[in-house]
Amino acid sequence: MHSIKFKNWEEAKLNLVKKLLASSGKSSIHSFLFRGQANSTWKLLSSFDRMERDKSKYDILLKNFQEICQTYNYKDELFPRQDTELIAAYAQHYGLPTRLLDWTTSPYFAAFFCIFYCIINKNKK
Repeated sequence: MHSIKFKNWEEAKLNLVKKLLASSGKSSIHSFLFRGQANSTWKLLSSFDRMERDKSKYDILLKNFQEICQTYNYKDELFPRQDTELIAAYAQHYGLPTRLLDWTTSPYFAAFFCIFYCIINKNKK
C-alpha cells in the first residue's frame, strides 16, 4: 500500500497524479487501484468483517437477501445460478454489509469516500 500526504484538497488535486507516478516509478495512473479509507493504517477489512465476529452468518445473510430479492422480483432470472459473488455485489449495492471491498481506478472517487468516512466517524464521537 502506498500513501501520499497533502496539506489540503487544492494541493492534492494539483499534485496527486504527478507525485504518485514519481514515487512509484509507474508511467500511467491506470496502473493503480484506489480505496477510500479514512485512515491508511487500517487493515483492509470488509464492512461485514468489521461488524461481525461470527463469520458463519455470512452465508445466511446472503441466502436471506437472495430470498427477499426473489420474493419481490417478478423475473425469475435475477440470480439464474448460485453465484455468491454476484449475490454479494447486489447485496452490497443495496447497503448490506458484505465481505467485498470497494476499489476504484479513480483517486478522486477514493478521496471522496475517504472524506465521507472521516466526516461520518467524526460525527459519531
